[in-house]
Amino acid sequence: MFDTLSPADRAATLTVESGSPAATLVDFFPLIRHIPTWVPVISNFKRKALQARDAVENMFHQPYERVKQDIVSLAAFSLSLSL
Repeated sequence: MFDTLSPADRAATLTVESGSPAATLVDFFPLIRHIPTWVPVISNFKRKALQARDAVENMFHQPYERVKQDIVSLAAFSLSLSL
């Protein structure tokens, strides 16, 4: 599903799907946030939050990585022209 979406759309979708503030048990019982992700049912919010965090980080890092690749390919192109 997320293959055709831009990183910003994916991050926004996952953030909205993770729920609004005060919509999960962790908002009322903060100790639940220390439960490992492998625990069924209870840590479902944690898995969704980790997915949303990864999507947001990807949204910020992907353009930077693309520019770095473009600079490297431009440097390689100009080097090949000078030879």
